[in-house]
Amino acid sequence: MSQAARQFSIRALANGVTTHEGLCNAVLAAGPEDNLVLLRYEEGKLHFPPLCPNCGQVADSRLKIERPFLIHIYNSGDSGNYTEPSIDVLEVPFCATCVGRRGAEQIAPGPLTSVKRIFSEAEGVAGLVVIGISGLFFWSALGSLSLFPLVLGCFPLMIGIWLIRPVWKKSYYMRLPQPTNVDMAVDFTPYLGLAHEPRWRAFQFRSRGYMEQFRSANAGQLWSPQSAEAKSAAEMRVKDEVKSNRLAWVLGAALLLWIFWVERC
Repeated sequence: MSQAARQFSIRALANGVTTHEGLCNAVLAAGPEDNLVLLRYEEGKLHFPPLCPNCGQVADSRLKIERPFLIHIYNSGDSGNYTEPSIDVLEVPFCATCVGRRGAEQIAPGPLTSVKRIFSEAEGVAGLVVIGISGLFFWSALGSLSLFPLVLGCFPLMIGIWLIRPVWKKSYYMRLPQPTNVDMAVDFTPYLGLAHEPRWRAFQFRSRGYMEQFRSANAGQLWSPQSAEAKSAAEMRVKDEVKSNRLAWVLGAALLLWIFWVERC
């Protein structure tokens, strides 16, 4: 099955266009032609076939694959919606030839990446402005050879660094190279799972033959939305929703009684 024939792509959903629940639903709605395998993922229990997923030759090397993912988060507060980044890392067996090809294809982030990372959040821009103000104090100290403006300039400098630091940490994913044709033979999601479900992860492969071998190698960890455990989790989510609605009705009724009592008094 060629890559062009697939309708679903994990990477197409990795740029903050979907929520966690939306990603789960998109994965579960994918067809057999999309070469997906769903696994209850546990550290140290993942098994890859001894073949290169890109060319099918014997895998005599390993390739570290880092996959950033942005999840859209709805927020009804004053700060509004935002995206939450994550980076998942797996070492996958590849042949030495494809490992070399991947190194040749890989393009490092551009020289403006650091600037983009700071400007990715409003706090980063504010931090730069505050650091610029500290620069004015330092310039004054240099011109007047006075220690006092130098000391004053340290305060906005520390505040600016404090504002930029979490933005810099959150935008780490931007410094990762873009996926290449070689390593896109394997793709995977971050940890998924709706309420009351165990953690599971979706894997997608370019080669259907490799996908079938991967599925067989991890047969004991397969996750199915039709399993008894998944159906039980779905029933528990329905019960949670009923409880939540019941609580809303009770609170609403209590509020109406209070309003009625106040009006009578």
